[in-house]
Amino acid sequence: MNAVLDAPHTELAPESTTPPPVRKGLAPSPFRWTVASFQEVSALDMFHNRRLMLIDGEILQMAADKPPHATGVALAVQRLQQAFGAGYYVCNQAGMPLKLDTDPSPDVVVVPGSIRDFAKVHPAPDAIRLIVEISDSTLHYDLGGKSHLYAATGIPEYWVVDVNASQLHVHRDPTADEAAPHGFRYASVQVLNPADRIAPLAAPESSILVGDLLP
Repeated sequence: MNAVLDAPHTELAPESTTPPPVRKGLAPSPFRWTVASFQEVSALDMFHNRRLMLIDGEILQMAADKPPHATGVALAVQRLQQAFGAGYYVCNQAGMPLKLDTDPSPDVVVVPGSIRDFAKVHPAPDAIRLIVEISDSTLHYDLGGKSHLYAATGIPEYWVVDVNASQLHVHRDPTADEAAPHGFRYASVQVLNPADRIAPLAAPESSILVGDLLP
């Protein structure tokens, strides 16, 4: 007789519909970079010639530097140094920690002092008089996320040079706004054309032709 057929019949237990108990533990979480760790890793060969910035603990890669952007940075540095004169340092594309986990690496920054004053330290955020971003492919972010970040940091004046539309966006008067990212925005925003002129708040006697900032 077939042994399989002669085996005693066994009733199968009904399949349980009760989910297994959830074991409590730590869920995976994003790694948040600090300015110190960001500066260390950005010096590695794998990041050579990459434009990086650190925003709220996250490393963001910007588009590769193209001639219009590079030319715009050089023009802004040259014209702003003329406008502010001695006693101010106009630095370009340098590290600029605004808080423990944020370094947006702005294109141009104007601070009181000389180049030797910042040989070993970055300018303090409350010393910054003006930040300028040259925007060829990042206009939406420069006018949005970065403007709110700079307003929250208390930067009194922020310019965005739009190289594609040949315009200058002037942001002033950082103001608290609970509905805005980072809780702040600029209350005053002007859009100027090449034939318009603008005087920086910290150098009111110096009038700059917007066209001089455009590549």
